[in-house]
Amino acid sequence: MKCLFIIFFVFIISSPCLSAPITNQPGHSIFNVLDYGASGNGHTDDTRAFMAAWHQACGATKGTPTLLIPIGKIFKLQPVRFEGPCKSQSVHVKVSEIALFI
Repeated sequence: MKCLFIIFFVFIISSPCLSAPITNQPGHSIFNVLDYGASGNGHTDDTRAFMAAWHQACGATKGTPTLLIPIGKIFKLQPVRFEGPCKSQSVHVKVSEIALFI
């Protein structure tokens, strides 16, 4: 129970960071899963859209690419593995606010 409380506390402390707006800044590319066909309606399988967005983010060569999972959607996914090697030294994954995965 103590561990669960600590995880919840860390989430609450970091939640302002999670809700910070993401803008396409010079040297950074944003790959929004909705732009790759994810519906986020909770019924349609969004796995292909997530993988397509990941492959594009992983293949980006400039700056730090970000895979964006937007707020207010319910994504239905099969088990996925986001793996490289990627062309960038790092790829960020941003879950904007709270997204539900089923």
